[in-house]
Amino acid sequence: SNTLVAYLPNATATGDSVNIIGPQMPSNAWVHVAFTWSTEHLAKLYTSSYLQGESGEARTLNNARGDHNSSPMTITLGKYNGAANCEGIEGISTSQTFMGSLDEMFVFARELQDNDLAQIIKP
Repeated sequence: SNTLVAYLPNATATGDSVNIIGPQMPSNAWVHVAFTWSTEHLAKLYTSSYLQGESGEARTLNNARGDHNSSPMTITLGKYNGAANCEGIEGISTSQTFMGSLDEMFVFARELQDNDLAQIIKP
């Protein structure tokens, strides 16, 4: 399946992981994907500036448990090679690998709003 998933390890107040399940991604078509997070609005997943899913439980973005960890926050595009708890949710297999092309990737130091996302995807 070509399901878009945002997997957020240790994201809840109790250290549980959060999955935001997006749509099936089309073959042979460009799709703009965005993930936003803030302490106020928490986690949101978009395709082509349309909200596809969100989580009110994602209180933190953190790769490791504990208050005093020094693990850097990482972004994985394609296949996640760790223990992911999204296996089996809506038929998702974590053994699948992304097959396609990535044209551009941006990381911003602030949460983008809906109008920001719409401006970015304008041709």
